[in-house]
Amino acid sequence: MANYRRRIQKLETRFTDATGLVPHSNEWFEHWYRKIDQVIAGEENVDLRGMTLAFIDAIIHGGTKGSSHDEVDQQTATQA
Repeated sequence: MANYRRRIQKLETRFTDATGLVPHSNEWFEHWYRKIDQVIAGEENVDLRGMTLAFIDAIIHGGTKGSSHDEVDQQTATQA
């Protein structure tokens, strides 16, 4: 059974979504955080198609598994 799990995990790392990124990877979270930052900055016509519930859940629960966006947020909070 462990062999099947390992093989499935290996296959899952090869899948990409519409952004061309592997879902749930740090790069994937960073992509979506940049999109959210664009919306917050007031940019028009930001394409949010493809945003998943997994990303929204990560925002709600405050975790992206150590992305640089979290580090920037922590630095900003300590400066305030």
